[in-house]
Amino acid sequence: METICPRCKKAFKAKMITPYQFLFCTKTDPLIVQYISENYDNSICSECTKAIEDSFYTFSVNPAILSKLKGKTAK
Repeated sequence: METICPRCKKAFKAKMITPYQFLFCTKTDPLIVQYISENYDNSICSECTKAIEDSFYTFSVNPAILSKLKGKTAK
């Protein structure tokens, strides 16, 4: 079944149904899987997954995750 990647808008064949299955079928960092599942409603293509993996820790901590962590400690 083809689906449209919500990140790049390209059509691809989705292999995984849930982020949980994706985590155990790949070597993707659990924080990256969490980031993807929180920011995209559907599966994203392998190229977008690779791009996120390559840039996720560019600044030591992803800014989106850092802001969520700061927001939780401030409450």
